[in-house]
Amino acid sequence: MRPRGMPIVILSFCLLAWRLLSATEPSAGVLDAEDLRKAVPASYFFRGQSASVQLRNSAGFRTPDGKLVLAGLVDTSG
Repeated sequence: MRPRGMPIVILSFCLLAWRLLSATEPSAGVLDAEDLRKAVPASYFFRGQSASVQLRNSAGFRTPDGKLVLAGLVDTSG
């Protein structure tokens, strides 16, 4: 004998699980400040040299298939 409220509990659990899974999927488009902070490295390595990256001069976007495209100016002065 099943309780009468069991289908409502199961439906609520399924909706919650669906909502949590859909929230973790990255969406395509320009990266916001939080995602950019996670994706941009502290320095870029090029031709045997390393230069620090200025986060304020960096940008990026995520393609529909989940790949990241990053661009940033490096600090070569001083």
